[in-house]
Amino acid sequence: MFERYSEKARRVIFFARYEASQLGIPNIGTEHLLLGMLREAADLLTSIAGLDAIETIRNLVRQEYPPKDKIPTSVDMPFSEAAKRVLIYAADEADQLESRAITPKQIMIGLLREDNCTAQRILSQLGVTTEAVRHYQERFADLQDQDEKHGLRVYEGVLEVLPEGYGLLRSRDCNYLPGPNDIYISPSQIRRCHLHTGDIISGQIRMPTKGERYRALVQVDAVNYEPPK
Repeated sequence: MFERYSEKARRVIFFARYEASQLGIPNIGTEHLLLGMLREAADLLTSIAGLDAIETIRNLVRQEYPPKDKIPTSVDMPFSEAAKRVLIYAADEADQLESRAITPKQIMIGLLREDNCTAQRILSQLGVTTEAVRHYQERFADLQDQDEKHGLRVYEGVLEVLPEGYGLLRSRDCNYLPGPNDIYISPSQIRRCHLHTGDIISGQIRMPTKGERYRALVQVDAVNYEPPK
């Protein structure tokens, strides 16, 4: 059934099943698919709804579905009818894009297309729309194309401007905390592009030269998924 799914999309399904079992729900609903998205596509959600979106979504799901006794993961757990329709919508979205693989972004659009399901209500409450997801998808594809053309790596992170004047892009892999994947942004880049702490920055990076601690941002391609000013 999931042969067409990308590796990340398959993990969304895996974690959706896990979340349902942890909440004691005998089938996988749209809310569990959304919780699975938090584990594999948090960057998509936080780019649209802000860094607090992950905690907010978890709290809203638990309010609507208070945890019951956990169900062993060995128990077969079918998809709810709404969740089945979400996966059909995701495949339809991939077909429209002429994409062979179904990705987490298409699952997200599937959740938004299933009217009045739990996940759609929560996402709407946070201001997440199909248009915003498609805009993110198109912008990310553009950055990937630039990466392939110029042989540079495109990186995305959340900016923290330090008192010294320079900035560091924090990685989702480290929960946006200081870590080994931080990227240096010079004070001049921060001033030129009017960057602030909390901005989501996409750009081309280079490896550190001798004596440098961090990889460095060479060019700012997008700020909060829009061209830099």
